[in-house]
Amino acid sequence: MSTNAAFPPYEYTDDNGQPVGIDIDIANAIHAKLLQEGAKKLLVDNISAFDEVWTVSHGAGENLRSLGYEGAYTVMENGVDAVSGENG
Repeated sequence: MSTNAAFPPYEYTDDNGQPVGIDIDIANAIHAKLLQEGAKKLLVDNISAFDEVWTVSHGAGENLRSLGYEGAYTVMENGVDAVSGENG
């Protein structure tokens, strides 16, 4: 399983420099290498079936690559434009 410590609460680094988060908990729960590889393949196969793949950052896209994804992706950053004023 591959993780990227830049996306709390999924994965991040605690005050002691240790990786923590939901993805780390899942990785720790799935100790069987065969199960991990099967889960990665299922994930990549599902993502590969989409017409378009959007990621929140270049790092997230490269994380997909590290899992075996070979298709194209578009970075679509999180966020919204805030409009000031009463009527927005």
